[in-house]
Amino acid sequence: MTGRLPGVGVGAVVLHGSRVLLIRRAQAPLLGRWSFPGGRVEWGESLEQAVVREVLEETGVTVRPAEHLVTVEHIEGQGASASHHWVVVDYLCDLVAGDPRAASDALDATWAETAEMDRYDLTPLAREVLEKGIVRRRELAGEHHEGGAS
Repeated sequence: MTGRLPGVGVGAVVLHGSRVLLIRRAQAPLLGRWSFPGGRVEWGESLEQAVVREVLEETGVTVRPAEHLVTVEHIEGQGASASHHWVVVDYLCDLVAGDPRAASDALDATWAETAEMDRYDLTPLAREVLEKGIVRRRELAGEHHEGGAS
């Protein structure tokens, strides 16, 4: 046993119309790759507080977590020799305000058309998370319309 513990992080799947909020990461893991905004949960901070803070710090965009979407693991390497080990809790988030601009741990930030994801070189796992977010957003929109006033 190495005594090392996995990092706990959060990610935000922020869908706005046909677009998703993406950042180009300025830090490892995934240095230089496009991904969802997010990062480490700070001591004493709730997961939802962390996702709001991280999105604001990295993009200048204010979000509201709608619901937990999925929890994923990112491990680079194997066993005790792994260079990175993160448990990331991804949230489906609603846009509150702001236009994306790169800040903090982001080299770039943008609203990306979900139909053009090949341009952004997302990891296969990020693509799966995005698809889950799109499906869930549609389900929530359907529930909202079905549950409306009669």
